[in-house]
Amino acid sequence: MLDYFGSITMDKAEIDAEIIKYFKSQMKQTSIVKMIEKYRKLEFIHPEYSVSGWHMFHGRTVVDHLQDAVNKESKRTESFLALIYSLEKNYDIPHDLYEIIYKKYKNLFISQLY
Repeated sequence: MLDYFGSITMDKAEIDAEIIKYFKSQMKQTSIVKMIEKYRKLEFIHPEYSVSGWHMFHGRTVVDHLQDAVNKESKRTESFLALIYSLEKNYDIPHDLYEIIYKKYKNLFISQLY
């Protein structure tokens, strides 16, 4: 007979599938996987949880934390794009300058979104 807490566990693949299912409408799957790997290296996401522990405690905490990270990255990206747009529309600034800025920094800001 199994006890209620901790007897049945979720492995790494099941945890990843739960997180991917939550974020699939917001970003590409490859970006979600990179984010999961990053937080797994930081030991924020553990390789295994009990099913009951995941659904009652850890799942919501992990998803909320990852959502905050995605929101923060989205705001950074939007700010960067707004800066580039402003530079492009300001005719006093040389065209070459904002192109250099865009090419140099676009990968830092537009990495995880869509």
